[in-house]
Amino acid sequence: MPLERPSVSLSGVDGDDPEMQRVKAVCKFTRPMCKENLADVKSYSTFVDEMLKAAPPAETWQAAWQYFALSKLSAEEDRDEANHMLVTTMLAFSANPAYSARLTRALADLVRSHKIRLRVFIEAVNDAVAQIRGRIRNEPELMEEVIPSLLAYLYPAVSPNSRGTHSWYRPGWIFRDWMKMVNSLLGNLEELCVLELLDKVLKLLEALPDGQVHQLSKLREFLDTVGESNPEQAP
Repeated sequence: MPLERPSVSLSGVDGDDPEMQRVKAVCKFTRPMCKENLADVKSYSTFVDEMLKAAPPAETWQAAWQYFALSKLSAEEDRDEANHMLVTTMLAFSANPAYSARLTRALADLVRSHKIRLRVFIEAVNDAVAQIRGRIRNEPELMEEVIPSLLAYLYPAVSPNSRGTHSWYRPGWIFRDWMKMVNSLLGNLEELCVLELLDKVLKLLEALPDGQVHQLSKLREFLDTVGESNPEQAP
């Protein structure tokens, strides 16, 4: 059943940039609903839907997160719960091909900028994957585009100059840590499905300039090793 969404008014919103005015208005309109009930799916859906209608670029979602004031929730547990709901909602909307690229980049940027903690992101994605495990082939956009792109956006980069593209520069973040994250994110999936996803990640990363990411050879080696030991599982 479609949600009833009142129109967002721009009255009382400062600034000359119409795009940022719209973002601030969306946050002003939806923030009270989410703060009153952190687990209210409808409130987060309204926020994400209004942001998509405002059509800002992916980078603007970081500003929206600030205006949404999730960081100002007094208890750490409340902040994590709110961010968990936000990730879950963005993933749900990203299953729509019209929104997937924009939301995937926006979600990755929120994690890479540490606005959403990596642990919370992992838990939310793992929960989403677990919920669709039995009908995974019915979610082609999420499993064939969104999840591989998210994994590529968070793959270890060599330098901070890679911002805005696939890969993530984070001091101390190496291939081993990324693989631990992959295991946590995709632990609910069958091995064949995981291999197919990682093969898509590899193709995304291979399209990057040489030297941008760490030890891409290790990902190739992992896929080759698993494929050789289980040829029926090879992507």
